[in-house]
Amino acid sequence: MRDNKGFRGKFLGGFNRGDVLDYIEKLSSERNSLAEENEKLRGRIEELENHGSAEYQSDTAPEAAQENAPDNEEKTAKTNAAAVIERTGVLLEDIERRYEILRADVEVGTAHVKCEMDNVSERFDAINEALRTAGEGISALREELGSKSRSGE
Repeated sequence: MRDNKGFRGKFLGGFNRGDVLDYIEKLSSERNSLAEENEKLRGRIEELENHGSAEYQSDTAPEAAQENAPDNEEKTAKTNAAAVIERTGVLLEDIERRYEILRADVEVGTAHVKCEMDNVSERFDAINEALRTAGEGISALREELGSKSRSGE
């Protein structure tokens, strides 16, 4: 069973346009926030890489111990950033997959609505033709009754 994300159905099939547009807007917003977070993390990684260990080099042992602290912090930051980047990629793939499903559903729904509209149009044309024919028949009867009543007078 397919998950419709709370879209309301329409009478003739398909989904409520507002619901679909709201969902697309939500996905776009999520994608933008993830892209911003990804960019911030990439900047932080670059900052840490540029920071370099030269600033922390020293001849004394206590300062050498302090040198390891920034390296550990840098490694932790890189690991965390890599995890966030990986998660962002997974989320973006999921958003793209959902977008494609939604796009296909909208395409099918649009084709269905077009087909239904064509059917309705054909039925209206048939009704209009039937009414025109009936009107012509009524006019012909009226003329025939009028000519009989004049000739019978």
